[in-house]
Amino acid sequence: RLRKPDGTIMNCLRTSIATRDEMGKIVHFQTVVRDVTAQSLAQEDLRKSEEQFRSLFEQSIDAISLVSPDGRLLEANQAWLDLLGYESDELSDFNIRAVYANPGDREDLLRRIAETGSDREVVRVRKKDGSTMQCQRSVVVRKDETGAVIAYQSVLRDMSEQLRTYERLEESFIDLVETTARAMESVDPYTVGHQRRVARLAELVGRRLGMLDSRLQGLYIGALLHDIGKLSLPSTILTKPGALSPQEWNLVRSHSQRSHDILQDANLPWPIADMALDHHERLDGTGYPNSKSGDALSLEVRILGVCDVIEAMSSDRPYRPARSLQDVISEIESGSGSKYDKGVVDVCLQIIQEGELPFGFGDAGVGDY
Repeated sequence: RLRKPDGTIMNCLRTSIATRDEMGKIVHFQTVVRDVTAQSLAQEDLRKSEEQFRSLFEQSIDAISLVSPDGRLLEANQAWLDLLGYESDELSDFNIRAVYANPGDREDLLRRIAETGSDREVVRVRKKDGSTMQCQRSVVVRKDETGAVIAYQSVLRDMSEQLRTYERLEESFIDLVETTARAMESVDPYTVGHQRRVARLAELVGRRLGMLDSRLQGLYIGALLHDIGKLSLPSTILTKPGALSPQEWNLVRSHSQRSHDILQDANLPWPIADMALDHHERLDGTGYPNSKSGDALSLEVRILGVCDVIEAMSSDRPYRPARSLQDVISEIESGSGSKYDKGVVDVCLQIIQEGELPFGFGDAGVGDY
């Protein structure tokens, strides 16, 4: 530490070499002084930063670990030990693969990190006692100055309770939707049973077509609510025996638009309002209310359209008795690839043939097929 003429102090790196005479006596020193105040301050800041990180690492309520590229656990904080049920002296040769309930999750992680440099998702992890739980995992990569990976820093957070809460909310939401559907009984006693049966068949078709669970849920809810617009129609028309007049038919057909108008402001993660609006549209443009066709119709709408026809034809209506199973089969077969999506029709025919139709069909048994 050297003092400048103005009194300020600076840190310096001093290197001195002694110069001696022929007798070996030191006659002077050659000295080089370099101001390293900035470097010293940076080192002090780094030391403080490391101390702060260490404090955060140890005191964090999240489970933090440092893992080598080959999967060896380099370091873990107390929250990690507590979460997974280990003691610190058990981790000397610990491989992180033992934590994953699904062995393939580790390889999936490495692949995504190679593509994006980080990763965040919900995974199932295994505790020391063998039990499993779902955790949110966030991973970032540590690299050296050459860009080589030296470690993966991972944060685990137990999501079990949050997921249970979400499942309870999800169940409550489905109950609310079904309650709304039941409320339609007071207006149209034929509609609520129709919507439930369509929803069950649509879910079965969507599952066989490989739809993801989240999308299947939207399909089921959309099917439960697709006729909700009938709540705004006079019950005298909905329950009128005998044929409807053209004016009455036009009013009944307005239920698609009415359903859309009721559902369009619902903040839902699925296209429920569009499903209600388009469920009477046809691939060839012959449907209503907007004569949409082809790619303008989503897979949900294509499924709902066919399932709606199957259930409606299978049930009694005030103005006509139920049709036979053969009539229904003839209708969807004749429209396959034109009015109706061929893939959806094929699955529905397969369901009928296998006796898996989730509702009865009057006196016309599946064996008639």
